[in-house]
Amino acid sequence: MKKMIAENKGKLIFSSAVILFPQAVAFFMKESIYYLPFQCFVIHWICLLITFADWRKKPQSKKVFNLVFGIMPVLSIAGSAFILFVKNGQISYALALVFMYLGFGLMFILIGNYLPKIRQNRTMGIKIKWALEDEENWNATHRFGGKVWVVCGFICMMCALLPFSGFGVGIFITSTIAAVMVPTVYSWNYYQKRLQAGEVSKIKTSRRSIFITGILITATAVFIIWTLFSGNMTISYQDDGLVIHASGWEDCEIRYVDIENISFEPEGTGDGGNDRRTNGFGNLKMSMGEFYNDRFGDYIRYTFHDCQSCVVLQVKGETMVINGQDQASTEEIYNMLTGKCGEEIIEK
Repeated sequence: MKKMIAENKGKLIFSSAVILFPQAVAFFMKESIYYLPFQCFVIHWICLLITFADWRKKPQSKKVFNLVFGIMPVLSIAGSAFILFVKNGQISYALALVFMYLGFGLMFILIGNYLPKIRQNRTMGIKIKWALEDEENWNATHRFGGKVWVVCGFICMMCALLPFSGFGVGIFITSTIAAVMVPTVYSWNYYQKRLQAGEVSKIKTSRRSIFITGILITATAVFIIWTLFSGNMTISYQDDGLVIHASGWEDCEIRYVDIENISFEPEGTGDGGNDRRTNGFGNLKMSMGEFYNDRFGDYIRYTFHDCQSCVVLQVKGETMVINGQDQASTEEIYNMLTGKCGEEIIEK
């Protein structure tokens, strides 16, 4: 490993400097990019040290080697710039989602083109037991897997043309899962065919390893789904005010006497989706916390994405946007509040 570090000293210094450069820029701009460059820096060195350790056993092609050096610098710069653009309103929320689809698609296409070039090793690639034990299986799996990743990449990019709704999200998630599962199934079938032909011996797999692998896969899938679709919100009406109970973000209490104005917006806030979150929680289901747009400036939001309509409140000089899971429940919120607060504060 020491020899590999010495031979690539220049690349290590340059790549590390490029990764940390956005953090220095953000510091002088007094902007927060959530320490993304530091995270990329740590991952960069962990990946390189593991790669160096495995290099003596299975040297890789220079293209694959350069890919390992290049992923984190590109991610650090692109990710940091993306965060700054969204925070400063130069990229709208809707456009940010398009970039997410395109970014994932390009990543899949790039990695898919490199997969067939990766030689058998325990550090990089599709590290399945049947492929690790059989070089022919490894090569076949990575040739096939490369094609699958490229196809999935194009599908992810095509999702940018679809509305960011259940259909588009379903295709996106399905394609990312397929990029992992399809090559795995192919490798298993390839192993079974070679086993039946007597070309390989049966691989002994303990029940413990199967159980642990199953637990890890299930936990990963559950975490991804939970992250994308978690969060909920309910409103309880009391004698002197209402309480918004939010899972995933802090609760909010509003006194009726503090509400200065109420309006019902069936078409949404009318800002063309030009909202950006400044502090809060957001995923494919919910947006909660502090936001900014051109119409309201800084405001507070507790909304479901699937419902376009909303109720806009003026509370002690601050703007708050809330809604229900559908238009009917949003109208119910509006009617409850107008009934509690009186007709004189309804926006005409």
